[in-house]
Amino acid sequence: MCARRILYLSKGGNIGGSHRQLLLLLRGLDASYDPTVVCMTEGEVVEELRSAGIRTEVLSLRPWRKLRNGLCRYWDAEKLVALARRSEPVCIHASDMWLGNYLNWLRWRLQVPSVVHVRGPVTRRGVRKHRLRAATGVISISEKITRVLREVRVDADRMVQIEDAVDIERFKPSEARPVDLSRPRGSGPVLNVGLVGRIEPAKRQLEFIRTAIEVKRRWAAGVRFILIGEVRNHDYGARVNRLVAASGLNGQFIFTGRRHDMPSVLNSLDVLVSLSGGSVMYEAMSCGLCVVSAGFTKPGESIHLRDGETAVVTPTADPVALARVLDDLLRRPERRRRLGAAARVWAEQKLSYRSLVARTTAFYDHLLTGAP
Repeated sequence: MCARRILYLSKGGNIGGSHRQLLLLLRGLDASYDPTVVCMTEGEVVEELRSAGIRTEVLSLRPWRKLRNGLCRYWDAEKLVALARRSEPVCIHASDMWLGNYLNWLRWRLQVPSVVHVRGPVTRRGVRKHRLRAATGVISISEKITRVLREVRVDADRMVQIEDAVDIERFKPSEARPVDLSRPRGSGPVLNVGLVGRIEPAKRQLEFIRTAIEVKRRWAAGVRFILIGEVRNHDYGARVNRLVAASGLNGQFIFTGRRHDMPSVLNSLDVLVSLSGGSVMYEAMSCGLCVVSAGFTKPGESIHLRDGETAVVTPTADPVALARVLDDLLRRPERRRRLGAAARVWAEQKLSYRSLVARTTAFYDHLLTGAP
């Protein structure tokens, strides 16, 4: 029996959360699947894919929705069609909804099923903009996204919710603090509170800094605040730097930039704060770290971050309210340890990437064969 050839579309570039999920999926596929990946740009993603022995092509594609691209996007789309035909795929899978229009062009030209992964926040307008309803199948990563897709009447038999996963063997607890993020000055223990993400408005670093200012009013010393991630939006990055400079945090605020040793980085934190969701929360849970999700998901709506059980989930990112949450956690190490230990157990049971692979390939089977 011939292996099923799946063509994957990815933005490429530096490895982020969505790229790590694609890598986990591709590495977990068995011999019955033969993947090819098309990336829009060179970079870490392409290097990682090729080092894993996955056939990878690079093809620059202009953003579909930019008016200035006009007819050029159809020229790019036809180049993509020519490249895709060489691999003769039975299915095309876009790992990012921003590639939805190119995905649907391929579906129309090649007459094969298509799958689009919806990973980030989406609105009704976004569903129309990226033509998500035109895909043969849609994968949502959260209940919040699934709810929007239901509202715009994406057929239930064409949609599945598959949450992100984690490599629990790579992301695991460590007794030592392998990375010194605190740069302590003077004596006494230092607690590290971190936020991971590209520095851009969607990741809400400004709210994190305002929270740090509020926490400092309760903790004159003994706490460091860590921003981990590259600057993606330079104007926003300048605003972040100005606020830190004016905050009086001095040596209590650290920028690490982009890191390639995330298991070690996470094991060097005491608390991870997330204001925008993302699979890094699951990686932190797998490391046995106490996670605080604020202003993104309401308590009770998250499947894996269960408020008071595996994490702290608060519906508000108001700096004063969030500072109270952090103050409580910083003063109660036993609570941090309990939440972190429960998070690790949950990750082992529920977040292994093997489940991601099994559920995704089952969805392929459903779309390709009509199996229930």
